[in-house]
Amino acid sequence: MAQVTSILRIRQNALSNKRAVPVFVVSLDALGTLYQFREPVSVQYLNCARQCGLKTRISPQDLEKSFRTTYTRYTQTYPNYGKGKLEGPREWWAALINDTFVDATGSRVLPSHLGSGLYTHFSSATAYKPYVDSLSFIKSMRALREQYSDPEGPLVCVGVVTNSDPRVRSVLESMGFQVGLSEYAGREKATLTKTDEGLPLIPPNLQPTSYDPDNDFDFLATSYDAASEKPDGGIWTYAKDLVGTIPPARATRALNILREPREYSMSDSMGQLVRQPLEARLDLARVEAERDRISAGQIRWVHIGDELKKDYLGAQNFGFEALHLRRQGEGGEGAYDPAGASGVHTISNLNEAAMVVNAMARSHFKANSAAGATNA
Repeated sequence: MAQVTSILRIRQNALSNKRAVPVFVVSLDALGTLYQFREPVSVQYLNCARQCGLKTRISPQDLEKSFRTTYTRYTQTYPNYGKGKLEGPREWWAALINDTFVDATGSRVLPSHLGSGLYTHFSSATAYKPYVDSLSFIKSMRALREQYSDPEGPLVCVGVVTNSDPRVRSVLESMGFQVGLSEYAGREKATLTKTDEGLPLIPPNLQPTSYDPDNDFDFLATSYDAASEKPDGGIWTYAKDLVGTIPPARATRALNILREPREYSMSDSMGQLVRQPLEARLDLARVEAERDRISAGQIRWVHIGDELKKDYLGAQNFGFEALHLRRQGEGGEGAYDPAGASGVHTISNLNEAAMVVNAMARSHFKANSAAGATNA
């Protein structure tokens, strides 16, 4: 009974006034931030190649050198995994893998399924493993989001923004993470279906299933899907568009009970009997047609990543806040000279990030609550 009453309240509010909810977003890079390679890339390449039937002897060092050279050439010739130039990322990786082994072995006779085998290998947790603090960070974010679970209230979103192809979803899911939205089709691309009464229905990409409070990541923005790579602004715009769909999707999700083919023996606030199944679906369509009445309000966004230029500066230049992750004892691409990074907000692990994020979110919602009271 209480659930139905809450749903009717949401329906009445959504139809009677525009509700812009304050949103706090925390996004993370993927490789080097959330997860790492189980073994060096060259070692995994060699192991897979031998399993595929490669007989030529080659050292991991030579293969590593060949891979780096070939990778640099391909990213310059076919940037962003061949987006717009090749059929898809699978073709990009297959060509890169072939050229890497040809260069390293000096032979053009390679196992026919080498490319597909490696592509599949690097599509799951077989090749990667999450950092331990990634798990505790997600646990902390889940607790934070549970504090702001009102379908019409402040919203905490957690997502991934990464320069990668769409396999990131399968990698994360194979690690046990639940992932939400990973593609966005703008209103101009959406094909609206209509009821017999001519009422527009919500496009598939904005269905309530696009938001699930049980997801570990509410959205996933890859450079391939966005057709833009960090630090460029296009990928941040793409991610922001994804987030913009979540507040109305969250509110609509709360109306799912109206889809159930059963009758209710209660009256709504207008004193009318709750509609029968067919009428209930039409009623839901009306609410969905008004979904934009519940929209994203003031957004505060912080991005966490291990690369100074792509993650930290890329987010800041777009107008977001950022935390630079530099794990203790680790070098690599994310490393930088602290003496030359004056003013950079640096953290050494995601447990530190969780504390900062919790404080930022509460501050954001408190400020918006005070502003709302002032404007009332």
